[in-house]
Amino acid sequence: MASARRIPLVLAAAATLFGATLAPHAAFAAGEAKACVDAATQYQALRKQSRLVDAREKLLVCTQPKCPKSVLKDCTKWLEEVDAAIPTLVFRAKSDRGGDLVDVKVLVDAKEVATSLDGKPIVVEPGVHTVRMEATDHAAEESKVVVSEGEKARSIVVTLRSTKPLPVDETGPKAAPRGHTVLPWVVVGVGAAAAGAGAFFLLTRPGLPAACDKSINPSLASNQCAAGTPQSDLDAAKKHDDYGTAGIIALSVGGAAIVGGLVWHFVEPTDQAGGSEKAPEKEKEKGIYGVSPFFGPGTGGATVFGRF
Repeated sequence: MASARRIPLVLAAAATLFGATLAPHAAFAAGEAKACVDAATQYQALRKQSRLVDAREKLLVCTQPKCPKSVLKDCTKWLEEVDAAIPTLVFRAKSDRGGDLVDVKVLVDAKEVATSLDGKPIVVEPGVHTVRMEATDHAAEESKVVVSEGEKARSIVVTLRSTKPLPVDETGPKAAPRGHTVLPWVVVGVGAAAAGAGAFFLLTRPGLPAACDKSINPSLASNQCAAGTPQSDLDAAKKHDDYGTAGIIALSVGGAAIVGGLVWHFVEPTDQAGGSEKAPEKEKEKGIYGVSPFFGPGTGGATVFGRF
């Protein structure tokens, strides 16, 4: 009889012990389910605000296998939609002196998103963002970008201005190689024409009448004729003098131009191997050259001067 009474007591104790063991597990499961539901609810609020990156973090909670099946099904579908909608940017930086830059710090809305560039896409929220890129020996650049939902691997290329001084031999652009110019030969040509005209005047001037020729009448003063000389002889004497003066002047100027043009040609600086825009300064240092013609009654010539 006593044994029969102990059996119900043992069963009751066992039932009490089993219930006490299951109670914490049930409470834990209920807590996990609530966390899944809360994450799904928070996702929907963030999705309406277009905060897709934050919304995705919530979906990672409610897509766990431990979540209720109905919640898990919805969150899995939403996660696929959000992954397709979240935009990504690929940042590139170039130096204004050429070449890509790698060691570049990228900040989006003052938040650092990269310390170097590797061509991989970076996730951002849709909307307007301020992008800033910084690199050593380069001035930082900021720009505004408008990013739309669904944009993938959009390229953002920024050129950074180098602040590093150029080497001395690169400070001036190179000028094209230069040879002799044609101008000296133009001067020589003009001088030859003038000298030819002078020779023409001297060769074609009329002879001097005997009444005005000092070699025949030594008592005559220069440019004078004997008393009573006919007007025709006076005119001939004047033409003789005019042709002579014009011929001497033209011949002197022409000769000076020929000499000056030739001197110009031979002393003209050239740069067959090319040079920089500073070449004019070097030319100035080489020297100063010039030709000064002179002429007078019955004479003429040219003086060449310079610093060599």
